[in-house]
Parts: sequence; C-alpha cells; structure tokens
Amino acid sequence: MRSTARYHQIHNQISTLILHSH
Repeated sequence: MRSTARYHQIHNQISTLILHSH
C-alpha cells in the first residue's frame, strides 16, 4: 500500500505539469 503514496506523488507532479501546459 506504500506504493500508493508514491503513485499519488507522481500523479500530482504530472497533474501540475498538465495544468501548466494548458
């Protein structure tokens, strides 16, 4: 379940990049 935390962190970073890209 610890993998979820890392996944969320990566997803958050990607989301930020997408938001900035838009």
